[in-house]
Amino acid sequence: MASGRCNNCAGCTLARQRAERQAAKRRKILNLKCNCDSDIGPEACPIVAKCKEPLAWSISPSEVKDQSNSSLYSLIPAEIRDLIFTFALKDTTSYPIDREPATPNDPGIRRDRYFHRGGGRKAFFYPSDIAFNLLLTCKAVYLETYEKPLRVNSFVITELSEPLKRHLLLPWQFAQITRLDIKLPQMALENGGLRNTFKEWEAQARHENCYVVPRQALILQDLDGRKAGEYPISFDNVLIPAVTKTPDRRPQSINDVLDRAPVPSIRAQPCSSHSRVCLAGKITHLTLRLTAQDWWTWTDDPASTDPHQNLRLDPTFGAPFRSRGSTDEMKLLASDRTAGQPPSLSAECWGTHVTSFLPDLQVLELVLETFKEKIDQLDTVVECARTWAFDVGKETLIWDGESVEKSYTREMAGLRLPRNAPWHDRSRDLEVMVVRFVRDRK
Repeated sequence: MASGRCNNCAGCTLARQRAERQAAKRRKILNLKCNCDSDIGPEACPIVAKCKEPLAWSISPSEVKDQSNSSLYSLIPAEIRDLIFTFALKDTTSYPIDREPATPNDPGIRRDRYFHRGGGRKAFFYPSDIAFNLLLTCKAVYLETYEKPLRVNSFVITELSEPLKRHLLLPWQFAQITRLDIKLPQMALENGGLRNTFKEWEAQARHENCYVVPRQALILQDLDGRKAGEYPISFDNVLIPAVTKTPDRRPQSINDVLDRAPVPSIRAQPCSSHSRVCLAGKITHLTLRLTAQDWWTWTDDPASTDPHQNLRLDPTFGAPFRSRGSTDEMKLLASDRTAGQPPSLSAECWGTHVTSFLPDLQVLELVLETFKEKIDQLDTVVECARTWAFDVGKETLIWDGESVEKSYTREMAGLRLPRNAPWHDRSRDLEVMVVRFVRDRK
């Protein structure tokens, strides 16, 4: 009774259950125990399950049959064959830019590729055209392609405002990700939301070469949520640095990785010490999507001439002294770049976040959408965007010289609007423009 609780009422029961759940969560994160020696067997051990390896790592070269009778291997060069495989395993249908977002009512809808969920909403995707059956043809093809669906397709993030809800990837799968496709409001782009997401991906550690080790497989002594000892944590995985700039790209056992680590302050759980892990891929492609409702001024009158009520975007925006910027400022900055006087980027602007947190970035793609009533404003934004340049290391990302324009009509059949509904609720036609930046050597 010293605690002031009776331990019998409903309130005490709820408090006790809440404390038990929190304690269980802490045990799971900080000191997950192996149960391989228990009666249920190692197949039920959560650590063993987290360390599951792809079949490709267990296929011996002697098991792969000679494909000399196949023109795919005997006549076509390996580089061309790789292009064919990439084309077959590229997703071009599940997340289009010229179609309304998928809903639960769409036939054949897919629910397997969402990462963040906000406000009870899930991200849905249309059926994919990835030729997964290609991986089933033979062992030779499988060994060349089992990583490709993850490497050549972007990992889609549709919600930044909520914490991570569900992670569906094994560590070896997480390591293959090299492309990110992020939908976000302009507020998150310019006010730090994008920066915080980049921090979670720890692209700098990937840039310096690191192994992706599941946190549950390690016995951790020093854990603050962002680092395990001296090593960064990325979505429940500890990134252990490789010892050389050209490490062995073959899978390595966790014990070997830890033995060669610069600071050997972490040990592996007994059941996972011989499990293998692989090097993380570098983040090379980034797509940023702003839908019609994501702009600061998306509800403002399309006919307004106020420079603070029109669409505007610039890599320098987000810095405290520029705040949200204006159309006039956007045009002036573009004019300065054209004249050979590019503005400097503040540490707090979104352009700096892109270049400083993604040191291996090769392609930056902006997918910009608005209502047809604001198409002239979007034209101005894109015209200014073509003058942008992003310094990444010793190279620069510049506009690739191509223009992509799409349009679509959203479904409003059966929708009853009040008489005083604002213009953006009545608008059916949407316009999409894509601006792409690629590396150009200085």
